[in-house]
Amino acid sequence: MERLGQIRRIYFNLIISIIISLTTILIFLLMVVNITKIILNDTIKDFTLNNIRVYARLIDNWQNKNFAIMKMYVDNYDLDFDRAKDLNLLHKIENSMGDSIESLDYLFVSDEKGQEVSSRVKLNNLSKCSFFNKIIKRENVITTEKLDGNNFAIIMAVPIYDDNGAFKGVFGAVLKKDVFQNLISDLKINDSNSYSYLIDGSGLALSHPNKDFILRENILNKNHPINLKNPGNGYKVLSEDSGVIEYEYMGIDTYAYFSKIDNKNNWRLFTRVPKDYITKQILNRTHYIFLIALLLIIFITVISYYIVFVISQKLVALNYEIKEKQDKLNQTLEMEKYKTEFLANVSHEFKTPVNIIFSSCQLMENTIKNDDIDKEKMKRYLKMIKQNSYRLMRLINNLLDITKLDLGFYELNLINVNAVELIEDIVMSVADYASSKNREVIFDTDVEEKYMALDPDKIERIILNLMSNSIKFTDEGDRIYVSFEDKEDYIVVRVKDTGVGIPEDKLNIIFDKFRQAQTLFRREHEGSGIGLYLVKQLVELHGGEISVSSTLGEGTEFTVKLPARTIETNNQNFSYGISNKIEKINIEFSDIYD
Repeated sequence: MERLGQIRRIYFNLIISIIISLTTILIFLLMVVNITKIILNDTIKDFTLNNIRVYARLIDNWQNKNFAIMKMYVDNYDLDFDRAKDLNLLHKIENSMGDSIESLDYLFVSDEKGQEVSSRVKLNNLSKCSFFNKIIKRENVITTEKLDGNNFAIIMAVPIYDDNGAFKGVFGAVLKKDVFQNLISDLKINDSNSYSYLIDGSGLALSHPNKDFILRENILNKNHPINLKNPGNGYKVLSEDSGVIEYEYMGIDTYAYFSKIDNKNNWRLFTRVPKDYITKQILNRTHYIFLIALLLIIFITVISYYIVFVISQKLVALNYEIKEKQDKLNQTLEMEKYKTEFLANVSHEFKTPVNIIFSSCQLMENTIKNDDIDKEKMKRYLKMIKQNSYRLMRLINNLLDITKLDLGFYELNLINVNAVELIEDIVMSVADYASSKNREVIFDTDVEEKYMALDPDKIERIILNLMSNSIKFTDEGDRIYVSFEDKEDYIVVRVKDTGVGIPEDKLNIIFDKFRQAQTLFRREHEGSGIGLYLVKQLVELHGGEISVSSTLGEGTEFTVKLPARTIETNNQNFSYGISNKIEKINIEFSDIYD
């Protein structure tokens, strides 16, 4: 009997252990599933909202581009209401714009009172339209309106001004209703029931995979699918900047992630994600947990650790992938910002000399017409034309060289030369010019000869550019020191000045493409800001390196290190004597004005 009791106790303990183990495993599995669900929900939400924001920027850029195109046509055709009455002209503009503005339907023009003319459809007086007041306030408008009194249309419109800046009317384009659907068609997750759509500030659909819903469906309608079980969903979407709502559509439980994309128009962009998709993602990541449930009875501790570790690794990898994509997006946006600043800078650099050349030509023309030919004036005007022509040539040369460098087409023409003689002759060729600007140039060397393989033209570009900067950023009476040091395996050339210096926080960007120590609207000296980038590339093509040190208010020193090597060549007696070196100085120093 005692032995039977022991057996019963063993079986009882075993059953209790199994029950406890199974209960623990069940609780653990439920916890893992729930935790995975929460994390995946948040991850999918963040990923989807990030994608929505990317497409929001795409729509914003699309709007700005098309507004610019419309303004260009207004300016190019000197467009106003009276000219638009010539429908042949309006059709001509419409046909031309069709290649520039995607999904253009037709054009219309009005005068300042709203009287209109359209290329195709009879419209109402625009003064009765809600967007007309915004146009009068000099705003570009993209909105929905019943122009013909019957159906909503997607409208882009810009104001028209006369030569005095007074409001003279409206130039507008009616877009095909699928224009935004074409823009956002790729915004969805990898599920056949997922898609995205766009609504305006009143809840009206601006896009939808079903074209019959566009400009007809409104999320504030109480019979709209999103409001049937949760009546406040439509108002929630229009009142919050971003979020998620739940609803049922055609028997499918659905999440809809949304985000505001336009503060002016209060538009919202949706991405629809079926709940079943998220459930499948969870099952795909957790089904193996159930497959090993029986083994956990024996190895619960080890297996639990393994499961947590695997899930954590997967989630870390997923979050890392999202972060990596976000970082790439931020880098792209940052580079776009620098490119925009660079293009604005280059536009200014082109515009300034062209304006000066044009003005000088006009002054010369007026002088000749008045038979009042003053030789000194003519010489001054010709000097201005020549200097600014040099400036344009310098900018064009730099842009061409940067393009060649980026494409990998830039090559060195190396020959063995006496580097001391080459650099000294370049420096001293600038001495007279520097003296005319009341700057003193001093050259020093610790050796008289150092034969090495260099490209004389490129070395000249490097030295002239650095000395140009020194002259530009020094005052009268300052000095510019150029030194040559032989370090056996390499040489060191230093260009030092006693000028204004460079702020410490700008030293790490002055060699970068599209970057300047001073921005376009704050800089005190002319220049495109690409010279030092080009200098760095030329130095590195020689296998060297360049660095800079500076103290604000005391001066700047550029240090160039070049490897001392030779090549098989018969040109060791090369002597620096380029006939057009004065011309090159004039070009390189062309943005320094008296």
